[in-house]
Amino acid sequence: MKTVYICSAYQTNDKVEKNKVKTFLYCRFAYDNGYFPIAPQVYLPYILDYYNANEKAKIFTHCKNAIKECDEFWVFGDITELGCYKLVDYAIKQGKVIKYFDKYCELSE
Repeated sequence: MKTVYICSAYQTNDKVEKNKVKTFLYCRFAYDNGYFPIAPQVYLPYILDYYNANEKAKIFTHCKNAIKECDEFWVFGDITELGCYKLVDYAIKQGKVIKYFDKYCELSE
């Protein structure tokens, strides 16, 4: 089974809980399509303090390591966070297959 990194908004002000649910739905979509989804943004903030600069840097390091190990990189919804843009850029530099989906899991061109 191929692995896919799920990139979606998460730490957006007061929408964290809604974004978490959306990310789980995106993971289910990937799983239903034959992929093993990787979404560290939904659990790393529970282990490390996202609002501590040193620990936030560790979160991004872990995310980059996960991207290296994944076969593909999928972006869902309208990403507005700088962190998401940085991860997309990193995936491009890693030569990953990147697919963009809207919030309804429809492939964007």
